[in-house]
Amino acid sequence: MIKVWLSIEQAAELEGITYNAMQIRTQSSKYITKEENATFGGKKRVLIELSSLSSKARRLYRQQKKLEVSGIADEDNAPWYVTADVQSYKEKYPKQYNQAIEMKRYVEECISYDEGKDKTEYISSFAESLGISARTLHRKIKAYTEAAAWALELGGSETNFEYMKILALCPQPPQPKGRRALNAEMKALIENIWFNPMFATNRCKYAKLYRLFCSEGLEKGWQEEDLPSYDTVVRYVRDDLRPTTDNARILASDGLREFKRVSMVKARRDLTQLKVMELVVADTHTFDCFVEVQSQNGARRAVKPCLVGFMDMRSRALVGWSICEIPNAQVIKETLIHMIMPKKNKANPFEGVPRVLLIDNGKDYTAECLTGRSRKVRVSIDSDTEGFYAEVGIERDMRSLPYRAWTKGQIERFFGGVCEDFTKSINSYTGTLTGSLTSNKVKKDIKTMFEKGQLMSIEDFADRFEYWILEVYSKRNHSGLREQKEQWKTPLEVYQNAERYYKPAPPIEYLERMAMVKEHKKVYATGIHLLGCNYMCEELFPYINSSKGVTVRYNPHDVTSIYVYDVKTDRLICRCGNATILNPLAPVDDKSLEAHIKAQKRQERQAREIIARAQMPYEERMAAENIADKSKTVVLPELTQDKPKVITMPKSTTYIKDNNDKEIAERNEWLRKQAADVMRELGIGG
Repeated sequence: MIKVWLSIEQAAELEGITYNAMQIRTQSSKYITKEENATFGGKKRVLIELSSLSSKARRLYRQQKKLEVSGIADEDNAPWYVTADVQSYKEKYPKQYNQAIEMKRYVEECISYDEGKDKTEYISSFAESLGISARTLHRKIKAYTEAAAWALELGGSETNFEYMKILALCPQPPQPKGRRALNAEMKALIENIWFNPMFATNRCKYAKLYRLFCSEGLEKGWQEEDLPSYDTVVRYVRDDLRPTTDNARILASDGLREFKRVSMVKARRDLTQLKVMELVVADTHTFDCFVEVQSQNGARRAVKPCLVGFMDMRSRALVGWSICEIPNAQVIKETLIHMIMPKKNKANPFEGVPRVLLIDNGKDYTAECLTGRSRKVRVSIDSDTEGFYAEVGIERDMRSLPYRAWTKGQIERFFGGVCEDFTKSINSYTGTLTGSLTSNKVKKDIKTMFEKGQLMSIEDFADRFEYWILEVYSKRNHSGLREQKEQWKTPLEVYQNAERYYKPAPPIEYLERMAMVKEHKKVYATGIHLLGCNYMCEELFPYINSSKGVTVRYNPHDVTSIYVYDVKTDRLICRCGNATILNPLAPVDDKSLEAHIKAQKRQERQAREIIARAQMPYEERMAAENIADKSKTVVLPELTQDKPKVITMPKSTTYIKDNNDKEIAERNEWLRKQAADVMRELGIGG
């Protein structure tokens, strides 16, 4: 019999142990060894005879040689478990996999048997104890040994592919009729096509995927009869590829923005840590319906109304809102005033100045007149920044990042509820037309409905929305509050009972002034040109043709008069009405012409006085001022208690100065009346 000698490395692989462990074992008399000279000199090599190894190692050696002789040791002709996905098999067939793990232990025990008893008899008795036939056990041993040989052939060590020996003892998964197995190269080609930027972006169907797969496969040299069926390719994409890669494909097909919106992991925020009115979020929503709007000139038209809404983040209550045709900065001002002031409708309890306002990046909410800074500046670190938000008492305004709707998800969710629960009850509802819901379009003949007068007026629409907010939404259990484990379940209950941030509102007259539209204008000889009208009064004479101009504030709903302020000091110059318009054919005694001539003479007199004072020496100027000062009496009595008990003092120095002047005039009038009463009692005077 020919003896087979193996190196220590080969023997260690067959025994499934390390090189050092095998080297130590060779020192015992159990192994037959010999030494031979190294081919290139050096230390002599130690060889071990195959017959002295364990039966497991000898069986594995014979199986490995069988693979080499037959020439089938390649993956294309390998058993099914060589290319199988072990994780997928464990998930689909957990019972069979666990039974194979147990059988592996029994097979290894049989293979390792090396005692004097006849091994055939031992295997028969062992199989009987397991409740299987000896033939079945022999087949299991053969499959196990073959898997171990494949592990050595592919990985150099059978321990690297331990799972193969388990899968070899498992039943092969059933293959549907007509289905061809997909090898690794076919799966890679399918994935290449599925994630191709053009294929993913254009949202191509499975049919195109299969056509491209077959075309590229034939170019690679595959035989047509070896190509898998359409159902096999679709099954692989649907069952194996998509469950774990759909999020990645969103990035490939729709880009990073959509991936962040749909798939990127997000953290929930604990809104119960907020106080009521501590954080208010503002946004605009366009209703998916049409209403009728009538202009001041009587013209009627059909429009989609818009909602400007302010929501308290803690309670989810809509604390301020307005229904408008086109939202802009002026509408936002008026809506914010509506939010913080008490309402005439006693059923509406929402009022107060929020601490922080969260807005989006829309040009309306980030207008410089509202934030006090350019739209390019997201956050202001200057405490002196003045804008409408700061003037009404809001400590800070925050802007959500662009295309990050989830940062204000509460109000976005509210808009969805408005559409579902309110807008769909309007007869002119036309359906949602957002990108992902274009199929929700509802066909309505809006033109015919408008002509027949079937559209609701915007005023009635606003009244109906107010009723829905106060009587339905605010008093209904809110799932978001339940998820936050709030003690109270409706927005109204949370608003009325939870801890609240409170800050009084500024005086209403100050708010009305701040809500006016502010513009910089030049004073011409014919007046201030604004909204197609000319405004002029006597106080504006010194500013005619001035290079600095003046600041104008006006109510866009009432342009009969405007307020004019000095650009440098921001002090009120006058309240100015429309300038007189003369008739070219007016007679000399026309009243309008007489008033205009008198105004011209007053302007000339003012100009001469300015010249005279400018030419006056310093000493004469001071003497004239002293004479004028002696004719005035300044008295500072205690403040009266007729003012509101609690107000927030505005930051505007101009407003403070204007109020001080008004208070001094009122105090002087009170002193005059008191002095007149005393003189009357003493019998002095008339």
